[in-house]
Amino acid sequence: MEKNVSGKVKMNYTNYERAIVERHGVELTKWPLPGGVKNPSKAGGRAQVQVLLNALKSDSCKWVSLSDKELVKRMKDNRDRHARGEQVYVQRKARARISQPKSKATVNTDDELSSSSSSSSDSDSD
Repeated sequence: MEKNVSGKVKMNYTNYERAIVERHGVELTKWPLPGGVKNPSKAGGRAQVQVLLNALKSDSCKWVSLSDKELVKRMKDNRDRHARGEQVYVQRKARARISQPKSKATVNTDDELSSSSSSSSDSDSD
C-alpha cells in the first residue's frame, strides 16, 4: 500500500478512520481520552484538553506509521465494524438543493428611497 503523508494534513475528526488512518496510513496511538479520537473541543472541558495536550507534548500520544499489513487489517476491521452497524464511516452532509431557482423579484432601493423622501417632502409643505 502506498502511504501518502507529505507535508501538512488537515485533521478530520469526524471521519478519522477513513480520512486519516486509511488514506495516510498513520494513527494516533495511546489517545488519553475516553471514547476514541475525537475533536478536543468535544472532549469534556479544559481539564480533558489539558490531559490531551500533556500526552502530546510528552510523546505518550503520538503519530505512528502503520505497516502495510497493519493497514490492510485495520481497513478490513473497519469495514467489518461498519457492516455490523457501528458508525465507523460518517456520511457527508447532502448538498443544498440547487434545483430551486432563485427569485427573480428584485427591489431597487434607490427608487424606494427617492419615493419615500418625495412623499415626506410633500407632507411637509402642507
